Amino acid sequence: MNKRIKMIFLALTAFLLVACKNTHQKPTVENAPAESGKTTEAVSQTSAEESTSGEEAKQAQDESGADAQGEAGTATIIIYKNGEVEHEYTVNQIGGVSVLDAMKAIKELDFNFSEQDGVIDQIGDAKNDYNPNTWMYLYNGAFAELGVVSQKLKDGDKIEWYYGTINDIPVNIIPAQE
Repeated sequence: MNKRIKMIFLALTAFLLVACKNTHQKPTVENAPAESGKTTEAVSQTSAEESTSGEEAKQAQDESGADAQGEAGTATIIIYKNGEVEHEYTVNQIGGVSVLDAMKAIKELDFNFSEQDGVIDQIGDAKNDYNPNTWMYLYNGAFAELGVVSQKLKDGDKIEWYYGTINDIPVNIIPAQE
């Protein structure tokens, strides 16, 4: 019986991973990371006729945080490394967008999303080595049950990324055995 449950679980997991990958849509965010997930700067030609009001509007947008092009709402993304806050970002218009798309909207955030594995495998200079360090995230203070493509955001959400071992994140993921 136990073997049968494992086989059903594996088949269901494979189905969900394929379904999530096939429904992923590319965002239309200016300065979004390229296919590899690495942030690239948009190349733009500015002309002498560009108005200062356009520059002021862009500066105001930059000061208020990144814009994920979703529905109304704001989320916070915090990057922890060695137990310390390395970066904190505010992302606007996150309603209905994925964690991955919200991260892509942050032009200052350098990260890599592995399409093959479906995970964020590098943020900044810290890369997963799985021996024993890896990137893990909490969704609103709890272990994230969905991947970065499947987890859709809503107003007030908080995403916390931790680099290290399972013991480095401040939550008990594995239930205590009684």
